[in-house]
Amino acid sequence: MKKTLLSLFFALLIASTTLAGSRSTFQGVRAMGMGNASVAAVDDAASMLSNPAGLDLYMEHMHLTLNFAGYVSPSILDLSSFVANHSDELTNTEGLKSLDNKFYDDLYNIDGKWSTVGLLPNVGFMARTYGLTYGAYYYWDIPTRVMLESGVLVPKIFIGTQMDQVLTGSVARRFNRNISLGVNVKWIDRYVIDDIALGYTQTMEFIERFEKDKLNALDPLLSHQYGPGADAGAIFHFGQLRAGVSVMDLFSYVGSEVMTPRLNLGMAYKLLALMEYNLIDDATLTTDLHDVFKRANFFTKLNIGAEVRMTALDVRLGLNQGYPTFGTTLHWLLFHFDYLYYGEEKGLYPGDKPLLYHLVQVGADIKF
Repeated sequence: MKKTLLSLFFALLIASTTLAGSRSTFQGVRAMGMGNASVAAVDDAASMLSNPAGLDLYMEHMHLTLNFAGYVSPSILDLSSFVANHSDELTNTEGLKSLDNKFYDDLYNIDGKWSTVGLLPNVGFMARTYGLTYGAYYYWDIPTRVMLESGVLVPKIFIGTQMDQVLTGSVARRFNRNISLGVNVKWIDRYVIDDIALGYTQTMEFIERFEKDKLNALDPLLSHQYGPGADAGAIFHFGQLRAGVSVMDLFSYVGSEVMTPRLNLGMAYKLLALMEYNLIDDATLTTDLHDVFKRANFFTKLNIGAEVRMTALDVRLGLNQGYPTFGTTLHWLLFHFDYLYYGEEKGLYPGDKPLLYHLVQVGADIKF
């Protein structure tokens, strides 16, 4: 039974994927390192994920980026250690009768904390012809979350899945030299296991089904959803200051769910004094207000960030929904190596349902 519980735990980490909300929150590794404050700031292919008008900031002729990322939360080791050390107590009634202080001390350290691990391959393309910038972005977000929560007598296990494949096509153009406009069309393909809480009896029944046939145990919980969507955005240029606005998920639906449009506002300021130094190619301060009309705490909408770009190294800092973010990129020939520490709030206020993780990405940039 101990072996079965361990195999169930790790299979869930591989086979189940989840996010608390119904939207994928991937905005590109660069933007996320800047606290997700990207509505008026980011000028790479991933800019279309937060504001399609951002494509107009791109000045090269043609660019293809290929990336593969993986991420893991700091709490994943604590959770796996707890399952390994206490599976005997959790899988038989005699063990449940003899739960000791060490069990509850270990449970307290992970109680109510989501643990996540996942993969995120992504590909972007953009080109510029006669002042018109167009591009496409594809990503496959495969996150996994598992949580243990103390119950009345024994812990409950929370599992769920939301695996998103998103393909976005975008076009942007500048008008009157100081206004950039852009639009997206996209297709979302999603596999979902709605968040479920398993008590002791349910967990044992699930383990029994899982032991007999792993795929059949998971299959009844899965639902396949898909649908189209559209986004629109604008960026206003005032010298070293830019202001941006985007409306995401216009006329969008996934399965039977019609997605509520989100209004995002942002500003970016170029630090020209820093850019006078030979080592610094670009420096930006930026701030966003996301999903302005969402009924939630103000700080879950606020995003603040900064980026310094050098010849071979980029460094980013930010604050996303009250959680610090940090990102760095090392450039070498055609390749780049990214690291990201990221935090986001899945609840209504900072500290309600935090999701924290480290992300590492390897990629290649091909310019024509």
